[in-house]
Amino acid sequence: MPALDQNRLDRSKVPGFVPKDIDLRRQAIAVPGSAQPGSTPVYRNALLTETLSECSPVTKAKTLYDNFFHAARAAPNAPCLGHRPLLKDAPVKEWGPYTWQTYAEVADRMTHFGSGLLRVYDQYLVQPLREQGVAKKDLPDLHKWNVGIYSINRPEWVITEGACNCYSLVSVALYDTLGPDVLEFIVNHAELPVVVTSADKIMNLIRVREQCPGLKVIVSMDPLDSTAATYLKLWASDKNLALLSFAEVEDLGKTAPLKHFPPAPADLATINYTSGTTGNPKGAMLTHGNLASQNNLAYYDRDLSNEDLHLSYLPLSHIYERSVTMQALGGGARVAFYRGDVLLLVEDIATVQPTIFVSVPRLFNRIYAKVRAQTLDAPGIRGALFRKAYAAKLARLESGGGYEHALWDRILFNKVKQALGGKVKLMISGSAPIQRDVLQFFRIMFVCEVLEGYGQTENGAGATCQVPGEYTAGHVGAPFPNCEIKLVDIPDMNYRSTDTPHARGEICIRGPNVFVGYWKDVEKTKETIDEEGWLHTGDVGKIDHRGCLSIIDRKKALLKLSQGEYVAPEKLENVYALCPLVQMIFVHGDSLQSELVAMVVPEPEAFLAFVKTELGFTKATVDDIPKLCKDPKVVDTVLHELTVIGKEKKLRGFEFVKAIHLEPNVWTVESGFLTPSFKLKRQPAAEHYRAVIDGMYAKLAADQKAGKNGARAPIESLEKAKL
Repeated sequence: MPALDQNRLDRSKVPGFVPKDIDLRRQAIAVPGSAQPGSTPVYRNALLTETLSECSPVTKAKTLYDNFFHAARAAPNAPCLGHRPLLKDAPVKEWGPYTWQTYAEVADRMTHFGSGLLRVYDQYLVQPLREQGVAKKDLPDLHKWNVGIYSINRPEWVITEGACNCYSLVSVALYDTLGPDVLEFIVNHAELPVVVTSADKIMNLIRVREQCPGLKVIVSMDPLDSTAATYLKLWASDKNLALLSFAEVEDLGKTAPLKHFPPAPADLATINYTSGTTGNPKGAMLTHGNLASQNNLAYYDRDLSNEDLHLSYLPLSHIYERSVTMQALGGGARVAFYRGDVLLLVEDIATVQPTIFVSVPRLFNRIYAKVRAQTLDAPGIRGALFRKAYAAKLARLESGGGYEHALWDRILFNKVKQALGGKVKLMISGSAPIQRDVLQFFRIMFVCEVLEGYGQTENGAGATCQVPGEYTAGHVGAPFPNCEIKLVDIPDMNYRSTDTPHARGEICIRGPNVFVGYWKDVEKTKETIDEEGWLHTGDVGKIDHRGCLSIIDRKKALLKLSQGEYVAPEKLENVYALCPLVQMIFVHGDSLQSELVAMVVPEPEAFLAFVKTELGFTKATVDDIPKLCKDPKVVDTVLHELTVIGKEKKLRGFEFVKAIHLEPNVWTVESGFLTPSFKLKRQPAAEHYRAVIDGMYAKLAADQKAGKNGARAPIESLEKAKL
């Protein structure tokens, strides 16, 4: 097989490979005779209808171990992991240029660190039992234990996971934003004797030590050669904890590397905790076979090479980023890590110039707002030219002519591409629905494939995805070749498989990618996976005539207003987030009220520019934002802007927010408003803002009693003012 950083593989000569032959008009096919009362037929990807894929057609890997070493053996000297080191001797905080480790170097480090982990486990957990006289047959299995990983994305994160794969250990990701209660819960629940962590998280682990008696060893990804580290070691020792550095563990393994103990496809690869909005997180058990089956890009003639670069900044503790990184490494691509500061992300993007840009709607929406302000909404000739070019490209795209335009790309859009480094050829949006016009905007502005996918932790991140060449938006494509889907009736919500023009119902997924259950939670496993192996997602979808799935609702995330109308708050938040003034938004409705209200965290830069130009606060600074948020004139004007957005997106009358509260403080995981995956915790937020919410509803009631129209009246005047 040729090296992945040299010649492209001739896929037509790979046994079992399905050549690219995608008919956009027929992307999924209903399996004949599979329909049952109360559900649609079973749908499979049109490329593979007879069976489901268990691995990439190129790598043939059925474990994460085989996935990585496929690339490492093919191109050992190719760059693999890159990061920007912090310069030690610099007078101020300063980073050096990106440095790279090759696939061979990373493979060696996985072996050494994994060997060292086994020796640490033997020394600190097994040897004490031997000394107590425990019989050999009753000692713990050296290859059957769980390893915690607790840090932001960095090379050591991937090396630790790879070390686990080399020796059939189970990795457990700990969110780097965990509070003490959740940290304590996962360490105990997952039975973690060893946690590999960055230096800034060591104190968190030492603090919960007394509540986590099973925790024996902390391994620091950073050196422990400072004065502060000396005190940390003493503190850890006092808590009966061993504190070692990553280098120490590597050196232990380097002196006598152990032979690899590769996993089987059915072996557990990871326990990935879902960051639920209520209660303790659930540990989804994913096998090597589950995750290896996700290597689907090659089916669409999009397998990767060392020319490709993925910038890893979405949390590796979430399965979405882990799946993308796994596919990148399996294809021999380069993976670079951001510096851990979102404020420096744009600079990191410009420096590494990724060819693959994977993100979530929250970030895509913010990029959309900023780029749109500088292009389509720009004043004068610049704005007019962009609007003309955009209209021409949109018409071409939606007629099936693709996202490229020889004239307008050369004059305008190739310059816009530089905002993401200039080399991006594939973008993928996942984790939550993205607005269809935002998706088309990125295809046009950045002149590349922009695909939307859908999945959950419980199915290894990906279940469906749009295919290259797709020219429509508003759907998440057909099932991947490794799974099948069907829709099941939800009578209470009036969604049925018999609906016209398209079947609707709860999305169910089955295939090699579906997890085996929740760690230590049989009841929730039974609630989620039925006797036939179908994963019940809780999401509501519809399937169109092409076999493409659209996400239209969520079973549990609905508000019912007093007039009986159901509202999906997340959908509305995604709409209102398109307003450049919005950094964060929480849409709320009460079952005894007929209208919606919202708490809005303004985007500081856009907010200040807006109040200066539109409201005359010409001397306003960042320090004035809390005061401005209380100004009724400012509040009303921001509400008007949200209303205009709602009209543009054709929201129904009861979906319009009728009152807002401007919150100057950003919501964080630490404040209890966000989950570790940055999803809003609705119940705690509602409780915190209860007095504010009651006040808004009281004012709306008083205005209605006085004959005022609330938020409806200013729309027309605002639109005239814009003209």
